Amino acid sequence: MLASWHHLYDASGHELELSRWLETVGGDVDARYDALAELVGDGFDRESAHALRREHELSLVGALPLRDGLEDVLDRAEDCGLVVAVVSSSPAYWVHGHLVRLGLLERFAFTVTREDAERAKPHPDLYLAALERLGLPPQDVLVVEDSVNGVAAAHAAGLSAVAVPNAVTQDQPHAVTVLETVALWSHLEQLLASRSSEHPQERGPVDPPKTLATGGAAATSGRGPAAGRW
Repeated sequence: MLASWHHLYDASGHELELSRWLETVGGDVDARYDALAELVGDGFDRESAHALRREHELSLVGALPLRDGLEDVLDRAEDCGLVVAVVSSSPAYWVHGHLVRLGLLERFAFTVTREDAERAKPHPDLYLAALERLGLPPQDVLVVEDSVNGVAAAHAAGLSAVAVPNAVTQDQPHAVTVLETVALWSHLEQLLASRSSEHPQERGPVDPPKTLATGGAAATSGRGPAAGRW
């Protein structure tokens, strides 16, 4: 995705300021177009800019593989009876399109996308919408994010979160535990064991939390997941 924005800025005769762009990762894409519009001025055509960037983006992401370890996490979550959902600031066509391409759409109970809330991340609206659909308290949900804005949104909704950054967001100052995808399930198992020992009256020794919500992308490019008690 970053490459597509470099392509658009180059075509517009401007240089992409990476630090400013990173501030919007996981949030509303409109902010990125607004930043370019400030540079271009009155001649900026958002629809044409979006079409140019999207064409380049689709030419790049179509071959992106599944992130290492993600399918194993989904398999183990299913074996434990966890409900797994996707919560993204991206529009539905983007999220669903890539989940279908990767053969993952049916692995998730539901998706919450940009159209489902008034505000994107770092605001809590998307995660609050997910909680409403789940009908669960925040302490029964763990969020897996890949950006600072995503983690901020989860915290604002009262949710626990861990970060599994991608190549673009790996240097962001994540204020939570940072993991590789392949280490995610081991970390979750440790959380389950800790929670069971601390609150045996609430849960049996192998009784897992009910939901794993992911705000990060399934592909290696990324795009796109604490206050809760564990």
